Amino acid sequence: MPKNKIKKHFYDRRHWYYFIFYVFFLFLIYCFACSFFNNFFNKSAQGSNFSVTSLFNFVPENTVSSSTEIIKVEGPKTNIFSTFFDSFANSTQIDATNTNLYRDDAANAIMFPPDYSWGVADNETVLKNQDKFINPNRRCLNGQCLEQRDNNLLFQDKLVTFPREIKKSDIVALTLGALDSKWLVGITLKDGKNYQGKVYYFSDNKFTPLLTNKKISSQYLGEFGFGGHDSDFLVIYGAYLGIAYRVQGNNITDISKFFDYRAMDKGFRPEVIRTSNGQITNWYIYSLSPDKSRFIKLWQNENQEISGETVYQDIFSENDAVSFYFLNASDSGFNFLARIKNSDNNYSWQIFSDQGFKNNFAGQLIFNPVLANEKITIEKLANSSLGQQNDSCPDAKFLFSADNKNWETLPLGYYLNQDFFRGPLEVYYLHVDFPAQTNKFYSPYLTEVLFDFYYQS
Repeated sequence: MPKNKIKKHFYDRRHWYYFIFYVFFLFLIYCFACSFFNNFFNKSAQGSNFSVTSLFNFVPENTVSSSTEIIKVEGPKTNIFSTFFDSFANSTQIDATNTNLYRDDAANAIMFPPDYSWGVADNETVLKNQDKFINPNRRCLNGQCLEQRDNNLLFQDKLVTFPREIKKSDIVALTLGALDSKWLVGITLKDGKNYQGKVYYFSDNKFTPLLTNKKISSQYLGEFGFGGHDSDFLVIYGAYLGIAYRVQGNNITDISKFFDYRAMDKGFRPEVIRTSNGQITNWYIYSLSPDKSRFIKLWQNENQEISGETVYQDIFSENDAVSFYFLNASDSGFNFLARIKNSDNNYSWQIFSDQGFKNNFAGQLIFNPVLANEKITIEKLANSSLGQQNDSCPDAKFLFSADNKNWETLPLGYYLNQDFFRGPLEVYYLHVDFPAQTNKFYSPYLTEVLFDFYYQS
């Protein structure tokens, strides 16, 4: 018995020796890696005016703008890189008192203030149109109807066989849509820990795959929604993070950027209404989910591409279920009848009128003053942009001032490396100008602002 105890104690001590050796070995590897990267970046920066001693020497700048930061540079010549960036996720960097533009909290974007009305519908309009709202589970074209019953699909009341690649046991959501002469079917499948989306045209009792080169895969459960014309329509996977495409014949454009987390508000089943009046084309997306009211507008600015997004958040009560029917379009606006079902299962009726934007004045986005810790002299411009690199805002001007009185327009672009001697200064000012518009359905759409420069203290 005593021998066994001695042997067990010996093994326990040996395990501790292994553990201590293993920790020491990892520490040596860490020290070697730090030394290697430090030497590498020093050597790669030799001969440059902006030599970086450490990739990890990243120190926040103590300024009013929480996005401004510095990377200190050591070498023959000391320079500091600084960046001002705002993606409008909040309004902390904006001077709300002097700014006359509108920040859409859900779209994370700046635009002219939306102009719309939301009022009680008259009885005549309600009686004339109350039966025209869609039945989301039954879509009829030319006297023929496609119907969804749970996870079954029926055409003219006869059960439809799904495509071979669809396993009925994996279906977690099934939705229908109707264009001018075509049906659309969206199927959400369980795919391990994720979800996979399939979209089909349905015609002559046959399925034809759509988006064959666009795989829809998500970690979030979602339902599909559709809307538009045969030659121009939207496909939206309405999950916590949306996935969306615009289909124009063989031209398929990814427009998922308009259906980010905030716009989707945890996800909903979308329905799309496409409207036009002359050169003006707008898309309206509302929620068919019974516990989620949502109304989103996409506009095109008289272009072929979708230019911007407005999310109307302040027209609903929290527990309302709201459906929309498009009434008409005129030079004064796009008008909809809204059917509202409240938590007590009672209906009320409203008229939503989209009158474009309040844009007959010069718009200004004014930022709070950007402070430095000490007097600095700006030496070079690095990057200056309005909007993302592949999605800029060409209508706007980006302006800089050292005294908040004299303003100059900044050049726009990436990797500018332009001389820009300003200073010494302890504070600088930025603002963005939108020109006044004559078309009230037109607005620039700004998603971010970036101003990078090198300076010396």
